Amino acid sequence: MPEKPMPNETLELSHEATSAKEPFWVDPTSPEAISAAKAYFAKRAASDRGDVPGWVLITLMTAGLVVMMWGIAGPALQGVFDAAMNKVVAF
Repeated sequence: MPEKPMPNETLELSHEATSAKEPFWVDPTSPEAISAAKAYFAKRAASDRGDVPGWVLITLMTAGLVVMMWGIAGPALQGVFDAAMNKVVAF
C-alpha cells in the first residue's frame, strides 16, 4: 500500500497507472474525469467555512470609500456629464 504524501508533497502517478490506458484528464467529459472533479470540488466545498465578518467589513469599507469619493468627485463628474450631454444634444 503506497504511503500518503505529506501536505506539501506532490503525488506522482506510477508508470503502471498511466501506461495501461489513456489518462482520464485527456478527455474532460469522461466519467473518470467528471468523478474526479466532483470529488475535488466536494472536498473543497466541505473545507470552506467562509469568513462572513471579513466580507461584511470589506463591504462596509467599500461603501464608505464610494460615498467619500462621490462627495469629493461628484461636482466634477456632474460637470463632465453635463458637457458631454450638451455636445450630444447640440449634434
